[in-house]
Formats: sequence, C-alpha cells, structure tokens
Amino acid sequence: MLDNVNKIQFGLGLLVVLVAAGLLLADVLESGAAMGFGFIGIVLIAASGWNRNHT
Repeated sequence: MLDNVNKIQFGLGLLVVLVAAGLLLADVLESGAAMGFGFIGIVLIAASGWNRNHT
C-alpha cells in the first residue's frame, strides 16, 4: 500500500511542477510564485522516494 502512496505523491509533485511552469509561461504567475510552487512540487517528488530499480 505504501508503494501506491509513493506513486501518487510522485505524480502529484510532477503535476504541481508542470502546472507552475505552464502558468509561468502563460504569464499568469510571477516568477517568485511559480518558483514557490515549483519548489513544493520538487519536494513532493523527492519525498516520494520513487526509485527506478525498485520492482
């Protein structure tokens, strides 16, 4: 069950990073706010502990 939580957390982090980048490129967010959201997404990805070698 914990493996599913890690995958969800990884996907959520990736989604946050991509949405922040998209909003920055669409000129909706300023660079500081986009950087904050991007950092949150990167932290979610790093905390997920996703590993390619883990089967």
